[in-house]
Amino acid sequence: MREIPSLVEELRIAAAYAQKVRIKLKTGEIIEGTAQLSGDRNRAKVRTEDGSLWIPYEEIELVERLIKLN
Repeated sequence: MREIPSLVEELRIAAAYAQKVRIKLKTGEIIEGTAQLSGDRNRAKVRTEDGSLWIPYEEIELVERLIKLN
C-alpha cells in the first residue's frame, strides 16, 4: 500500500493537468473521474459522470492517472 502523502501528490498532479484518475478504495470499489483541486486536507475531490465526490484519503488504496496518448 502506498503512503497517503504520495497518493495526495498523485491527485494534485492529476488535478493540475485536469487528468482523469482511477481510484481504488480499500473496500475494492473503483471510482473514475477527473481530479479536482481540493482545499480540504483530509479528502480528495473527483468529478465523475454523476457529480463531484469527496473521498477521504484514508479510504484510498491506489491512485492511477489516466493519460491520453496521441
